[in-house]
Amino acid sequence: MIVLIVGLNKKEARIAAAEAIRDKQAAKTAEENKAMAIFLRNEQERTRAFEKQQSQDAIIFKERLAERERNQAQQEAAAKRQAVQEATFQKLFTFRLKRATEGEAVFQYDLAQQYLNGQGVAKDVSVAKEWLKKAAAQGHKKAQTQLAELSGTESPVAR
Repeated sequence: MIVLIVGLNKKEARIAAAEAIRDKQAAKTAEENKAMAIFLRNEQERTRAFEKQQSQDAIIFKERLAERERNQAQQEAAAKRQAVQEATFQKLFTFRLKRATEGEAVFQYDLAQQYLNGQGVAKDVSVAKEWLKKAAAQGHKKAQTQLAELSGTESPVAR
């Protein structure tokens, strides 16, 4: 680059040329610094957006995990309740069977209900009807009514 500066001696001209080069480099450095600042600002914004998305994803994951754990706990609790209920009905069945075979109409009726609903025993309408017949024969009103309903006839109690 040739710099012609009129009225300056060679030394002054070299100094002026060096200053011009330095000013040009300073301007270039300032432009580069400005571009780098913009780049860094954009990177920071992208990083913040990424971290925000990661945080939201983590929250969603935790919520879904908690929901899954709640569902599993509810299912386990329901299964436990079902097992306890089934065990209770089996114990009741044993007790009722003993008393029903001894001829007590209330227990014959209760046993029939267990067979009708499959509680503690396999559901069996024909066995339930047999127990209802035994209870009805002893004058148990609910047994008579239910037996009539199951047989499709009019209840002797309704007459």
